[in-house]
Amino acid sequence: MSKVQVICGPGIGKTSAAVGYGIKGAGSGKEVIIVQFLKGSDTEDYNLLSRLEPEIKLLSFERIGKCYDELTLEEQKEQKLNIMNGFNYARKVIQTSECDILILDESLGLVDSGIIEVSQIMELLELAGDSDLEILLTGRILPDEILEAADMVTRIEAIK
Repeated sequence: MSKVQVICGPGIGKTSAAVGYGIKGAGSGKEVIIVQFLKGSDTEDYNLLSRLEPEIKLLSFERIGKCYDELTLEEQKEQKLNIMNGFNYARKVIQTSECDILILDESLGLVDSGIIEVSQIMELLELAGDSDLEILLTGRILPDEILEAADMVTRIEAIK
């Protein structure tokens, strides 16, 4: 049965925690794919993470090197098409059982930004069905539907 994990909250470190989980999985011989959303492709983090290949496959379909919320409306329109390509790639990964762990970094932010609906994430989770695939979602805000579907939720927030 597929396992759904969520790392959410207002604190810093959601992506780091997700990547750490991916490294742990890769270290035990699992195939890991990370698809990043909303972060652009020119970040130092992206460049560092890309060095984890081939053990961990990292993909960002965004072609503009800035965060989504920093783009003009015209750039956002173009970037949304790129992001949807990444989302559709995640669907293909699930359908073809291409990996053991699929990390959809900042996928919850796609809902916050109005790029996709919660129902589209739910469709991905349902598509995994009874497979052994582990899906990890990250983002600040956790919709109730995804909370209900998740097997484990970790909330990250700064205390001080």
